[in-house]
Amino acid sequence: MEISKKQMDILNRYFKVTENICSYELESWTNCGVDMFIYIDKLSDESLEDQLDQFVDSFDIDEVIDIHREDSNYRETFKIETSLEDFKDWINKVEKITKELRQENEKYIYIIREDMYGEWACECGACELLGASENKNTAIQIFKKAILNEASFNDGDNLFDMDGLVYGRNISGYIEEYTKEIDKELDNNSVYLDIYVSGNDYDNGDNSGTLVIEKIRID
Repeated sequence: MEISKKQMDILNRYFKVTENICSYELESWTNCGVDMFIYIDKLSDESLEDQLDQFVDSFDIDEVIDIHREDSNYRETFKIETSLEDFKDWINKVEKITKELRQENEKYIYIIREDMYGEWACECGACELLGASENKNTAIQIFKKAILNEASFNDGDNLFDMDGLVYGRNISGYIEEYTKEIDKELDNNSVYLDIYVSGNDYDNGDNSGTLVIEKIRID
């Protein structure tokens, strides 16, 4: 198992990391101050992220609470409801850290294009490549420019729909908010933004084109 420098930086940001002969000891504290440990096997063939995934999957909150409530001081200080929320928050944090570690270790290329249908496809072709980048922020800026460009057509009456988040002629006023939603979506998926020429087309589900940021993992 190998840990990259960037991954180690992430671990040091969230844990006190102690390296032993065969393992890494990751120490952190819950919001209520409970000292928690995770042990990563350095000799394992499984990756750091996979070992953390296994830890999260096998984490039994009820069992952990029972163990800590054997201590009379802990039992007198924390109600079961408080303990439940405390350990849920902690394991959720570990899960988010694991996701961050996995993303750091993965490389992607972002392809920005416009797919066109109907009359648009006849006039402009079925697909137009707008750009490509390995940097997510650069890809989003290209996408943002394409959105504003589309918003200027059809007297500004085009509608834009991304998974139910819909904007019309006022999209330029909300472009920063929209960009944040695109950024969040790209953490997990490619982004598809449907374009409608009119409200009637939107009601009928007849979009004339789709702006796309396709997220492709580079092996």
